[in-house]
Amino acid sequence: MLIALGGLWGSGRTMLARKLAQRLGFFYYDVEQKKISKYAFNKQGQVKEQVQQPNTDEMRLFVYKKILEDLPLLSKMYTGVVLDDSFHRAKPREYLFREAGKHFDPIRFVWIDSDEEHIADRLEMMRLMGKIKSVRWALQNRARQEGEFEPPSPPPLTFHHALSNDKAAARLVELIRTVAPEITDITKTPA
Repeated sequence: MLIALGGLWGSGRTMLARKLAQRLGFFYYDVEQKKISKYAFNKQGQVKEQVQQPNTDEMRLFVYKKILEDLPLLSKMYTGVVLDDSFHRAKPREYLFREAGKHFDPIRFVWIDSDEEHIADRLEMMRLMGKIKSVRWALQNRARQEGEFEPPSPPPLTFHHALSNDKAAARLVELIRTVAPEITDITKTPA
């Protein structure tokens, strides 16, 4: 099984994807590792890596093709894989899911969303961790993604949450179980 979590900047999808993989005993595929990085010196003279966010469909397809190279082996090694990306553009998303379907059945797509207050809090935390330049920059990217958004067809499962914590991850598992009753939350202790 492949579970793909989509959502715009600040939605909490990456944290939920990691927690979901842990709860299900699935492999978490770090999409960021396939994106192109650039390196520069910061003011203290240290080398700083910055992952370039794909901002065109061609760049997204390039990243997705690199991901697809890994899926045949991962499908043999793991019962399930969780990956996350914005998945806000139809052509690259449909290409990835179609090609991934050659190795994973079923594929479950879940759209992650959150309220504005928690999005701002998440982006501030990302800024403090050095993952983004600024909250303003991330909000601009989020607005760009919203403007470019092409709805999936058929519509995916939708998960609204406030905090990307263990409680939210447990609720996400239950949502996915509505379409995939065979999955098991391995973090729950049997009654």
